[in-house]
Amino acid sequence: MLDAAGFDAFYRAAFPRVLTACRAFTSDSDVAMDAAQEAFARAFAHWNRIGQHEWPVGWVIATALNQCRRRFRRRPHPSVADSVPAISTDRIEIVEALRRLAPRRRTAAVLFYVADLSVADVAQAMRLSEGAVRSHLTHARRDLRRALGGSDE
Repeated sequence: MLDAAGFDAFYRAAFPRVLTACRAFTSDSDVAMDAAQEAFARAFAHWNRIGQHEWPVGWVIATALNQCRRRFRRRPHPSVADSVPAISTDRIEIVEALRRLAPRRRTAAVLFYVADLSVADVAQAMRLSEGAVRSHLTHARRDLRRALGGSDE
């Protein structure tokens, strides 16, 4: 039996986090909103199973990021400055640097730093070992530091 009240509480608590992760991943608010909504629709359809997970938000974020990837395969990436003119220049640089990361590094960084998932949850969401996630995060930090003008030390 579907626990609609449980899903509603989960949705209200998790939606801002999922949307933020999608926005950081894509820098396109429309794609981010569509992907987040699609991920929650899929979670609702399978809530009896998804709701039993230790990390349902991880499942939803991973599903939403997969939706973002699918949509961006079909169309060119917009400029962050054009799509979100109200954000600060520093934030635009960070989002642009995130977008230039290799896909797995970007996914790991967004899940860990933006969605605030643990390494174990990121590993589960990405279907990787924790060691592989740590490696992707180490490389992502190095790549972001270089892209943002920091030293490698």
